[in-house]
Amino acid sequence: MVSHVTPTRPSFGETYLLFEAHLHFGKVGRGGFDVGGAQWWSWASGCASPCMRMVASSLAPPVHCCCLLASRIPPSPSSLLVAWLFRELRTSANLASKHIKQDRLFCMSFAAHAVVSPAPHLTPLFERPAIHSAAFSSLLSWRAWARELALSVGSKYLEADGGPDSNDLLRELDWLLEDAVDHCSSSPVTSYGKAKSSWRDIEQSANLGKDSFVSGSVVHLRASLEELRKCWKQRICERRPFQYIVGCAHWRDLVLCVQEGVLIPRPETEMMIDLAEEAIKANGSLRKGMWVDLGTGSGALAIGLGLLLGSEGSVIAVDAFDEAIYTARQNVLRYNLQDKVNVLQGSWLSPLRNKKGELAGILSNPPYIPSDCIPSVQAEVSKHEPRSALDGGQEGMDELMKICEGASWALQAGGYLALETNGGRQAEAVAELLRSMSGFYFHVVHIVEDCAGIPRFVTAVHG
Repeated sequence: MVSHVTPTRPSFGETYLLFEAHLHFGKVGRGGFDVGGAQWWSWASGCASPCMRMVASSLAPPVHCCCLLASRIPPSPSSLLVAWLFRELRTSANLASKHIKQDRLFCMSFAAHAVVSPAPHLTPLFERPAIHSAAFSSLLSWRAWARELALSVGSKYLEADGGPDSNDLLRELDWLLEDAVDHCSSSPVTSYGKAKSSWRDIEQSANLGKDSFVSGSVVHLRASLEELRKCWKQRICERRPFQYIVGCAHWRDLVLCVQEGVLIPRPETEMMIDLAEEAIKANGSLRKGMWVDLGTGSGALAIGLGLLLGSEGSVIAVDAFDEAIYTARQNVLRYNLQDKVNVLQGSWLSPLRNKKGELAGILSNPPYIPSDCIPSVQAEVSKHEPRSALDGGQEGMDELMKICEGASWALQAGGYLALETNGGRQAEAVAELLRSMSGFYFHVVHIVEDCAGIPRFVTAVHG
């Protein structure tokens, strides 16, 4: 009996209906398709449509099947189910469907269950248990291979789209080993009596007495050498971002879990917490209010705000996408801020329609890259990070304009707005938009440079 079937890409924590039917299939005769044998298993395990997936758990009639219905529900749990299932079989796959006869299909029982799709716990590589091991000599051989692969890049990625060169990749290789290596069972003892366990300590000890050290050493790893080889090939050959490989991003003094489908927090965005701190120093009442991080992604800005506010105020993190919502909640829990930061799903300020004029501050790093420019940015970004977090429309202004309009009714008098932009002329356009909005909602509008001297942020105070 099949007890669980998951959608191809389930929404984290989403409840769906699992319809389970015990069906009896008869043999279809000469030249037909033997649904009671191995051929049926092969066909059924590959059968998928937008509204159904079937898995057979027995190789002899009666065959036990599960149907996951994602869009249509049969009108009744008996004879009409048979007719509905037969129709779905014929439309879901061309293979052998002509050999299935409806009068040979019998529904023996039927049941429906509500199932909550499981969500994986996000654990960065450096926090995983060290359940793998390898001879130290094997790890050195793996590193030599990984170095050669990194050196083969040279400067071609840098020249193509500003991506990493070999030196950058070699630094990442050291970081990967730092995260992956837990300890060595034959580590020499330091003068303080503690075993050396970091990769750098182990490597240094090996360099001082390489032959004797290598001969009897076993390295305990948080990922197998096979997994590390696969990940490093993805990094070099597919340009998969390093943060997705190790499962985390370092941002300010935080270590945030990240995964595919979630924007990797950027170093320049760190400055937005400093801008919020300056605003609170200028207007102490803002510390006690409600702040919002729009398009929270990993939850970086929301968590930074939560730590900044301390025992006062509150934070709401908003995002439209399931992966971001789940990741942000995991990171909020990681820093024990679940009583301070509330993560809501929705488009920009839509979940906060009942907070009109109540928000003390809004921070947002929205999609702002013009659509036509996305193919030319680094492959790590254009090929792997979610386009929904990057694409700001034809001029890059679509989502920025929505946020400005929403902030005009959501912020309280004296409330603070800070937006990250693509810089330069786009920052000037956003500043001018805020100054010219009907009703004179915003004043004290400023453009602030990032650490690289690029006019990056636009800040304003609500009138």
